[in-house]
Amino acid sequence: ATRLFFTAGEVASAELATISAYRYGRFEASIQFAEHDGIISSFFMWKPDSEKSDVNWNELDYEKVGLELASRKCKLQLNAIIGVPGPQGHESLVEVPGGICSSFHTYTFEWTPMYLAWIVDSTEIRRETGAVLRDFEEHAREGMRLHFNVWPGDSSFGGKFETICRCTNTSIGSAIPPSTGAASRSSG
Repeated sequence: ATRLFFTAGEVASAELATISAYRYGRFEASIQFAEHDGIISSFFMWKPDSEKSDVNWNELDYEKVGLELASRKCKLQLNAIIGVPGPQGHESLVEVPGGICSSFHTYTFEWTPMYLAWIVDSTEIRRETGAVLRDFEEHAREGMRLHFNVWPGDSSFGGKFETICRCTNTSIGSAIPPSTGAASRSSG
């Protein structure tokens, strides 16, 4: 096992992803998105290698992209991203009763041969058929992976990121404190 230790300034983002890719089904998660401006957080499905210039991009998102500063409401963007070399986005902003950053909600993707749907707390809020669905049918036949992430934005996307807290140490996979001067530690 490898143990890594970081200070707050060394970690800018985090992501969890499935190894397996999935095609068709109902994919859901209970999420409370990160509250502050400048912190982007998302639950999404992504086709592996979509970032390559010769591969069709396929991605579905629930993405918290900023904070309305006057109302302190978090903004939720729904995306269907397609294209070569990609990405060509089909975005929409939606409001979720109760707020996406103040409480947990159940976010669902439903992918069938007939439609793609975004569902929040059992209420469908968007449906894609036609050209967008055909692109996923043609180019995401091997399926897509589920991802969760959080990362800092900037003034062009997601808002102004400011340090909210300072952590002295964060441990991934271990509660053993780091050795003096060591950036990582291995055991075997």
